Order: sequence, then C-alpha cells, then structure tokens
Amino acid sequence: MTKFSSDEKIQAVMRYEKGSESLKSIAKSSGLHDSVFLNWIRQYEHHREKVFYKGLYIISYTD
Repeated sequence: MTKFSSDEKIQAVMRYEKGSESLKSIAKSSGLHDSVFLNWIRQYEHHREKVFYKGLYIISYTD
C-alpha cells in the first residue's frame, strides 16, 4: 500500500476539482481505488486542506 503525502492528496483533489479529469482517471493514474479517492474528495469538500495534515482524519457520513 502506497502512502501519500498531504500535498499529493491535495494535488489529486485539485486536479479533480478543475474538472478536466474524471475521478476514475485520477484514481487510476495515482494507483488508488475509486472509493479511496472519492473519500479524499468528500473529506476535502467538508474540511478543506486541513483534513490531510497530521493528526486530523475525519469521516463524516452526515451533513
């Protein structure tokens, strides 16, 4: 299993947010399963960049 730095996660999510690449294509090029990348996107949408930095890992299934 590959570990990704906070910056790598943010860069991948930002590529998705630009809208020029699909979730599946970014996940595949990063060596991730679609569901893992989708989780990154959801976390980023709720908590922005701070979610990927040391000691903060939040999973929220409610709005």
